[in-house]
Formats: sequence, structure tokens, C-alpha cells
Amino acid sequence: MLTWVATSKYLDHLPLYRLEQIAARQQVNLSRSTMSEWIGRMGFALQPLADRLSELLRQRQVLHAEQGLHNNSCAALGTSFK
Repeated sequence: MLTWVATSKYLDHLPLYRLEQIAARQQVNLSRSTMSEWIGRMGFALQPLADRLSELLRQRQVLHAEQGLHNNSCAALGTSFK
């Protein structure tokens, strides 16, 4: 259930009220406050992993990253990455 909530929220970009409605259609009583608490607890539990990853990345001499420019940003810069 935790995996479904996290995946739906962060990968599918569904708000918790929508997840609550989806669960209700399957006769599962799952409140937004419960899911919100789960998300918070997962974040707290995963913080040491995020901290370690950050520490390892900062030790590198070179770090490659995607800039993530959107079409509007490209137009403003006068460039195109198509």
C-alpha cells in the first residue's frame, strides 16, 4: 500500500484526495491524513539514504546533471534542443 501511495503521488502526480477517491471505489477506506502521515514517515525513513547519496555525490570532481530546460526556457534563451 505504501508503494502504491508513493508511486501514485510522485510518479503519477496524483493528489492525495484523488487517491482517496480511487481507494474508495475499491471499497478501501483510506483517508488523506493517513496517506499524508505515511508519506512523511517514508521521507523520514529515507533521509539517511538521501544524505549518504548527497555526501557521495559531493565527493566527485565532476557531476553531470540534466538541466531540464522546458520549451519556454529554450525560447527565452534563443536555443532549441529538439
